[in-house]
Amino acid sequence: MEYLQELWCFSDVQVTDNAIYAVFHGTTFKEIVKHNGHLPDGGKYIYVFSLKGEPLYKYVLDHYVYGFGWMKLQNNYSDRYK
Repeated sequence: MEYLQELWCFSDVQVTDNAIYAVFHGTTFKEIVKHNGHLPDGGKYIYVFSLKGEPLYKYVLDHYVYGFGWMKLQNNYSDRYK
């Protein structure tokens, strides 16, 4: 399964009304095997794509994360906490 060695890992993907957010490991399976799996767990990058799959942003994190969540707030949230 040679093709697996060049695959890149996204550990979490979240879709909102406006964009797609993906945690990217930045490591190929080939690199993981080479290091016997002894690499930091999780991703150091968050990629943001349009709903059509076009890349919009890349965030570089200062630590590794495996996933994240989204919470949609009600429109009047900011009015209640002024």
